[in-house]
Parts: sequence; structure tokens; C-alpha cells
Amino acid sequence: MRRLLRTLNLVFGASGLALVPSACAHAQIFGYRSGAMDFAPVDAAALGDTLRASIGLFAGSNEYVGAAGIGLAGGALRGYVGGLSAYRGYRGLLAAGYARTLAARTLAGPIHGTIGGELAGGYRHLEYAPHDAGGLHLTAPIGVSLGDPSGASLGFYAAPYAESGLLRQFDSVPGCTTGRCYALGGVVLQNAAGLGAGLRLSFGRLAAELRIFDVIRRGGAFYYGDGGSIGFTYRLGR
Repeated sequence: MRRLLRTLNLVFGASGLALVPSACAHAQIFGYRSGAMDFAPVDAAALGDTLRASIGLFAGSNEYVGAAGIGLAGGALRGYVGGLSAYRGYRGLLAAGYARTLAARTLAGPIHGTIGGELAGGYRHLEYAPHDAGGLHLTAPIGVSLGDPSGASLGFYAAPYAESGLLRQFDSVPGCTTGRCYALGGVVLQNAAGLGAGLRLSFGRLAAELRIFDVIRRGGAFYYGDGGSIGFTYRLGR
């Protein structure tokens, strides 16, 4: 019972970030997130949905993203393609991920609990510096839903993650006296760990999904970072 209460406090507390109006940029618990993997909510195959094949459309802070996935080895393999024509050029994204529910059980009445995993890798091009970034992102979502995740339900999840990404860093320019004292340097490996949160409203096969990539608690309140995604997914198969 104590474990259940701790899980509920974590999930519902993290999901309460929408009530806090201010934001905290780069709210990672550790390191710096490259941004290459900020493109979609957690695949519902890691949240207890047994309809693993899917198509989806998402919008984030960087571009619009289309997704399509198939069931594979008890989970779902999904690919992502995204882009946006911006003022200074074109943004693009290519990524793929595998998601699976690792544990699921009925907690009480219509309330279901899940623990899952999602491993994704991707490449992103931006029209502004540092222009290109790639990374691997491992998420272990802990979810609670009112109703069966494969049917009509309202679900919340906490999404602790670890990420490694490659991108070009900004280096300070020695002796600079102007307002622009940084220049792009070489490619570096950036590691990060943090906690995200998400919400999923399912009407059966169709679901509306929201994910905030970073949530941090400071001064007794929850704040969110500078990345998020919202969209719709339609589950296929039986």
C-alpha cells in the first residue's frame, strides 16, 4: 500500500504541472538535453495499451511530426518523420523507437497501473545553430489510468528518462568585447537525466496525448521545462 501511495503521489504530482503558470528552461535533473528527441509523447504500448500498431500526428516546439508503428515482440516499433518550413530555413526530423509495457495490474476498481519502457533514437536538423543533433533516449514511464488503457480511459504518467546526444557546443571567444562572444565549436557528447510527465485521453482507438519533457520541483511547486508535444494517435489491429 505504501508503494502504491508513493507511485500515485509521483504521477499525479508531476502531472499537476499544468496548474503552474511559470516555466524553468533546461529543467533537467542532470546534464543538458540535446533536444534531438523532443518529438512525441510516450507510445501507449508502454502504458498498457494492447493495440500496438498505430498512426499519429503530433505538434511540438520544433516541428510537426507524423508517426506509424507496428506490433513487434510484445511491444511496438514506431517510426517518426517531421518537418517545418521556418523563416530562416527548414527543420527536419527522422527517428525510430521501441516501446513495451513491462508490468500492468488493476490497482483498485477501474484504476490501472503500468510500468513500461521506451528506447528511441533520432536525428534533428534545425535552421539555426547548432543546426544538427542526434541522440538516444530511454524512458521508463510509470502510469495510472482511470479505465482500461486499451479502451476509453484517462491516464497520467511520470516519465523518468536518461539521454545521450551529439551536438555542436557554443564556445566563448577570448577577448571578445562585442555582444556576440560565442562561436560554434566541435561536436560533443551531452548526457542528461530528468523527469517528464504526460496525459492521455483515450476514446478507444483514438487518443489525445500530451507530454512535457521536463518537470522539476523547486520551492514547493512544480515547474516545467522548454519542450513539449501534443497530438492524436489512432490504434490499429485487435
